[in-house]
Amino acid sequence: MVALTYRSLPAKLFLSLLIVMNASVFAFSESQSDSNAPSVSAETLDDADRTTLLDNRHPLSMGMADKGPIADDTSLSKMILILKRSPDQVQSIR
Repeated sequence: MVALTYRSLPAKLFLSLLIVMNASVFAFSESQSDSNAPSVSAETLDDADRTTLLDNRHPLSMGMADKGPIADDTSLSKMILILKRSPDQVQSIR
């Protein structure tokens, strides 16, 4: 069996499949967001009743997967760095 990729399909067929898949996902999400649906939680949430999950990190994010330093000119094109402003910076903006 040959795996189908977007390069092996004609452009119009690929676009048609993409439109049909988008429409079906949209229809499914609309049917799932019924405003008359009952609440998932029947009781109020208690902050004192919490459970801490241990070791819930991906194995590659832990130290044992570290391969050491990389070259300075290495491109990290898929990395997204999210920085949080300090309270002083937020205050200076206001």
